[in-house]
Amino acid sequence: MKLFTDYSLENYNTFRMKSNADYFAEIEHSHDLPEIFADSELTNLPKHFLGKGSNLLLPEKIRGLVIISTMDKIHILDETDMDYLVEVESGAEWDDFIKWCVSKSIFGLENLTMIPGSAGAAPVQNVGAYGIEQKDFFLNCEVFDFHTGEFYDIEKDACCFDYRFSNFKKPEMAHLFITKVRYKLPKNTPPHFNYNDVLKYFQRNEINLTEVNHIDVFEAIREIRTAKLPNTSQYPNAGSFFKNPIIDKTTAEYLLSKFPDLHLFQQNENSFKCSAAFLIEQAGWKGFSESNAGVSEKHALILINKGNAISDEIKDLAHKIANSVEEQFGIKLEREVIYW
Repeated sequence: MKLFTDYSLENYNTFRMKSNADYFAEIEHSHDLPEIFADSELTNLPKHFLGKGSNLLLPEKIRGLVIISTMDKIHILDETDMDYLVEVESGAEWDDFIKWCVSKSIFGLENLTMIPGSAGAAPVQNVGAYGIEQKDFFLNCEVFDFHTGEFYDIEKDACCFDYRFSNFKKPEMAHLFITKVRYKLPKNTPPHFNYNDVLKYFQRNEINLTEVNHIDVFEAIREIRTAKLPNTSQYPNAGSFFKNPIIDKTTAEYLLSKFPDLHLFQQNENSFKCSAAFLIEQAGWKGFSESNAGVSEKHALILINKGNAISDEIKDLAHKIANSVEEQFGIKLEREVIYW
């Protein structure tokens, strides 16, 4: 374990917020966690668990102990005629894990390529994209319990996964540090490409849909994401700032009458997922700039740090956007980015 005091987190968050933690611990081995639990000073500090800082907005000062995993091994635990059981340690880059799976011809999660963050954070947020969520293949995860000092597994049912949600976001599970995540990936999983952007990509490139395979989907999504999303090194951001709102059938029909190009994704008979980016763009915010904060010119759902923004500037802009969308469309936007 590496332990630091008054440690800068500017390089540990994709928004590049200037933020310092009282204490910062890098977990290199699982036995480092019981050491923290046994330390009379560290164990009583408020604890914050950090992945790759890709879905966070950090304040200038963080009181207590920030813990990050650098454990990054990936294993095939078991293989049968039907499926693979794969385990990834929490500190691995999520996209490195996806690329590893594709390189081994282990498919199912390839639609989630290029999502920034760590493997340990993926179940917390229940990451998803292009019609797939990590919960679709999640089996369980190993956690360290900072209340009891024990390691144990959390099964899928206990996570209560939902759209960009898991029970790990609740205060009653905030003491659980994820160390390993396990996925069960069937060998007969068909490629998933019925998402509109992916279909358009194949049609534009005159690719026969009956011949599309998993690697085609993987490469298509990487190209799509590269084209539509700003580079975090050039425009620091935390990805999608707001969730796509769920609206009822009446609201959906009204919006479609006004905006025929609006993309809706039916959830059930009376609910639809609506594009938050479309609403924000229609409200006039795409490419907007104010002080050190702005909205990407590439994608209206992405707020950017233009140089030296502080968290309050980003929060203020997000608040204005949400208010504007609610005033114009009667739809409340919910944040996807987490405020510490």
